[in-house]
Amino acid sequence: MLKDITHQSFESIIGETVDLEAGDDHFRARVQEVNLLRAHRLHVRQPFSVILLADDTADHGQRVYQVSHPTLGVLDLFAVPIGPGMEGMCYEIVFN
Repeated sequence: MLKDITHQSFESIIGETVDLEAGDDHFRARVQEVNLLRAHRLHVRQPFSVILLADDTADHGQRVYQVSHPTLGVLDLFAVPIGPGMEGMCYEIVFN
């Protein structure tokens, strides 16, 4: 379940690949980093962001993707392209 996902969930798979799929669009990306965000007293969990590096330089756009990984399962997550990296397009997913 999405409510059970924490920054530790993604920190444990840094360097591993996830699959992203939305309709006919499918690509792979590597979990690059996890960043803790400032918490508000109303947050149930520690807010964080995940940076993914796609295996290509195409801009697949911002949208909800089915993100799949053997440990995490399949999650519907909103990913936003934040610009090209040295090896491919970078995407950010924010959890708050």
